[in-house]
Amino acid sequence: MDRLKRPSAPDSVVLSANEVAAMIGSGIDWSVRKSFDSLRVELLEGTVAVYCRLDTRVIPRDALGPVAGFLHPMEPLRIAGPLSIERPGIGRFMIQELSLRGIAFPGPMVTQLAQRVAGADSTGAVPLRVSPSFTDVAIHPTGIVLYRTKRGKS
Repeated sequence: MDRLKRPSAPDSVVLSANEVAAMIGSGIDWSVRKSFDSLRVELLEGTVAVYCRLDTRVIPRDALGPVAGFLHPMEPLRIAGPLSIERPGIGRFMIQELSLRGIAFPGPMVTQLAQRVAGADSTGAVPLRVSPSFTDVAIHPTGIVLYRTKRGKS
């Protein structure tokens, strides 16, 4: 990615699912990241799905309602949504889907839980540190394309 800082650099770079997992793992605030284990990523058209094992002890019991009584200390978590570049150096992973132990939570609860388990803001977006070289992103099942310049909308 350091190649993108040079004037003769390519206009984009393609990252695999494993590279995206590393980018997300290193880009999330450590106070959030330390509650995740075994992070992996699935790329879908326009969406990133993040799978991990979550330390459920970080979630206040009242946030989960009756589900809280069924959880073990570590449970599988899936969060999914689009990824965008907000400004140089900052990406936004907008969590639109969230399931814990295979239980999908309804839309109104997703933002609230995303704030508690993933450090999301009030809109449900998780800020990510990314290279300031990137200004745009396109997500495809075969890889994520990070662009140096904004793409024209078709």
